[in-house]
Amino acid sequence: MHKYLILDSSGKPLMRGTMRQALHGGVCRMELEHEEDAEKLVPGELFQLMGIRDGNFAEVRFLRGRGESAEFEMVRMLDAGIRQNLRIPVRFESFLYPISGSWKGRAAIVSRDLSCGGIAFLSEKQLKVGEICEIVIPVTTEPLVLKLKILRAGEAGEDGIPYAAEFQEMVHEEESMVREAVFGLQLELDRVSADTLPTF
Repeated sequence: MHKYLILDSSGKPLMRGTMRQALHGGVCRMELEHEEDAEKLVPGELFQLMGIRDGNFAEVRFLRGRGESAEFEMVRMLDAGIRQNLRIPVRFESFLYPISGSWKGRAAIVSRDLSCGGIAFLSEKQLKVGEICEIVIPVTTEPLVLKLKILRAGEAGEDGIPYAAEFQEMVHEEESMVREAVFGLQLELDRVSADTLPTF
């Protein structure tokens, strides 16, 4: 079975579904997670389908639905880079471990947001732009240890120094796990108030 996230035309995640075959041209039939999800789909309107495991990304037109079953017509494939930039506000505590740089031990961090391609976080540890570290990501189905590169550092505040970092050398399974976590967190975020970060 192939898992997909269904987004509206603006890119807002709405629900999840599964297909027996991978996304292809023509008409695709999908089983939705919940029967009431079909009420959010309007015949003739455009939606986006994003493969949770394989990363395929396409624009589709909703044709019809019955119960938990929905049919979509392929319109065009989309730029997969969009999914890399879907940043989800989420707060969790974790640690960084140095690979390059002059420090040793570990540094405590608190995440600010997570995407399929990287993470923003706060840390009291001063890190250099370009430095390579390992980070433990605890919100995936199993905790992941990923390599990252520090891209930017902000001004230090009461809560620490803000950093933006990009994941490095991810294998396909790691990409899939992070993608599934990001999409799951986005759907969960819609169920909490806009000014509260989900905490894990």
